[in-house]
Amino acid sequence: MHSPPHMSARIVATGLVRHSLLIAFLLGCAYGAHIVLPFVSVEGWWWAPGTLGADVRTYIIYGTVFGLIVSAFGMFAVLFATFTRALVRFDLPLLFVVYGAGGVWVLLEFVREVVFYGSSWGHIAYLFHWNTPLIQNASWGGVYVIGFAVVAGTVGCGLSLYRYVYGGAQNVDKPLSSDTKVSSPPAITGLSAYTWKLVPLLIGLLPLITLHIYGAIALSVTPQSGTERTVAVLHSTLTSVAGATRQGFETHEALIRDALLQQPDLLLLPENIFPAITIDPTDGTPTARASEPARALHDRLNALLRTSPGTLVVIGVHAQEDDRVYNTLAGYRDGELTHLYRKRVLMPFGEIAPSFLQEGHLFGMSTGERTQSWQDRAFGTIASLICSEGAYTRLAGKTVGGVSPSLILIASNDTIFSHPRIGRMQHTQARFRAIEERAYVARSVKGGISSIIDPYGREIVHSREQHSSGILSATIVLPR
Repeated sequence: MHSPPHMSARIVATGLVRHSLLIAFLLGCAYGAHIVLPFVSVEGWWWAPGTLGADVRTYIIYGTVFGLIVSAFGMFAVLFATFTRALVRFDLPLLFVVYGAGGVWVLLEFVREVVFYGSSWGHIAYLFHWNTPLIQNASWGGVYVIGFAVVAGTVGCGLSLYRYVYGGAQNVDKPLSSDTKVSSPPAITGLSAYTWKLVPLLIGLLPLITLHIYGAIALSVTPQSGTERTVAVLHSTLTSVAGATRQGFETHEALIRDALLQQPDLLLLPENIFPAITIDPTDGTPTARASEPARALHDRLNALLRTSPGTLVVIGVHAQEDDRVYNTLAGYRDGELTHLYRKRVLMPFGEIAPSFLQEGHLFGMSTGERTQSWQDRAFGTIASLICSEGAYTRLAGKTVGGVSPSLILIASNDTIFSHPRIGRMQHTQARFRAIEERAYVARSVKGGISSIIDPYGREIVHSREQHSSGILSATIVLPR
């Protein structure tokens, strides 16, 4: 004898509930693998030749780290499912259940962010980058308020389905059969059974609706007046290894020359665009240890920068002070060093690694001060981020004096990863950083996606074709 369709749905739902923790763990691991897998494609040039391919121990260590991180995503989902089930079973008011679940999710994301060295990779808000009105709320609540609203809406939807299947009073720990009776919803004056089932969904959707309204209003009052400045970014497809050759230098030199002919107010170059050149952070000239060919290349570059008086040229380059090496953005105007940003958060297992893995590195990196910013006569307060720093929420806002930046510069080298999802993820995070600080973002990248983004996360221009080098430029309007 076949069970009625409604009863079959209840039997399936009961099985899902009974195994919810296992299902949560598997789904969490799947999501974690989706997020972490692109990092396995790292082809970092900082590794000594042959180390990653020849050292079996390295494979074992990195495989173990990958497995632990993926499992951590699974445990994240298990913890969330456990807390949410507890909220439901404690028979708390519906508002506490729905919004409590959203709060638990945000808390767990924050804890995961702290555990993972402060990075926001994997936060659920990034999945909604396409929803421009919704992500406007990152300006006041960061990625967390968006995650809260999305999870609250999802839990509200799940509870409505629960009421539809079980009638709201069925103990799901007991086996279901065709003879099982499901109690009716409580008699509430003026509330039909159908409406009663929709109440959790309506409560869950309320934050999402509110955030969408706020986002639509924010987009409708976008200021249009201000001081116009022209910003250009160089997009390159050359790897660091190719860029270290003379041919690579000449390719980038030609692109810089073409950009300076347009006389932009600012030209941003990618991270470590000239690997052969390491500068002295005090004056921007090659270090005392630099070879004669490196000095000659620097002199050619410096002469080129002087051809466009007044243009602020920001170059991703390494700087060395005593025995400390920094990943920096160096700002030059008329060939003279005017600004220097030292990377504040180094990339784990790349620029920084445990001592037992240091043997494979060509050198280690040092960190810059946590609070840094530039004061520029044309752009006001400029914040800077390098590569993986774009994943850190509110890092761009840690400026001297706490002044909100008008422009955020992001230089990156995405060619160290062969997986294209890395470039897309970093580009998405750059859009969120623009909204969080309500500042323009100029992003210059080797590989990946170069772009200029407005304070509302909208792309003014970006490199649609990732396999061709070139110059992107746009006019931005800075508030007076």
